[in-house]
Order: sequence, then structure tokens, then C-alpha cells
Amino acid sequence: MDSDIQRLLQENLKLSRENHEILKQLQRYEKVRRYSKVIYWIIIIFIVLGGYFYIIDPLIQRLNEAYDSFNQSVTSITTTTQSVQNSAGQASSFIGNIFNRNNAE
Repeated sequence: MDSDIQRLLQENLKLSRENHEILKQLQRYEKVRRYSKVIYWIIIIFIVLGGYFYIIDPLIQRLNEAYDSFNQSVTSITTTTQSVQNSAGQASSFIGNIFNRNNAE
């Protein structure tokens, strides 16, 4: 009976050591997987940020400059139109004054 118990204890110890090794391997695997996942997401984030700063941001700046240029052109056209209207109004007043003087004489 004692030899059976001894044999079972030895077998149990052997299985426990095997289980321990398997668990250590699983822990290593999980650690590597976790670090790989973190590195993967860091790379993805850097790619997205790089894409933003090297592609999208310059594009937005160019669009903003084009909008500002367009806005300045519209403002210039509006100012010119108002200037022409004022000049036309002054010319009309001037011509009206000339005709009023001629009619008064």
C-alpha cells in the first residue's frame, strides 16, 4: 500500500511539473501576445497621425488658402462694384447739375 501511495505521489508530482511548464509557456505566450497587440495599435495610431499630419493637414491648409483667396476676390469685387456705383451716382449728380444750370440760364 505504501508503495502505491509513493508511486501515485511521484506520478502526481510529475504531472504537476508538466502542468507547471505548460502554464509557464501559456503565460509567456499571453505576455508576447499582449505586447504584440500594444505595439500593433501603437503602429496603427502612428500611421493614422502621420497620415493626418503629412497628407490631410496640408490639404486642409491648401483648401483654407484657396477659400481665403476666393473670399478676398469676392470682397474686392464687392468693393469695386460699390466704387463704380458711387462713381455713377456722382456722375449722375454732376450731369444733373449741369443740366439744371443750363435750364436755369
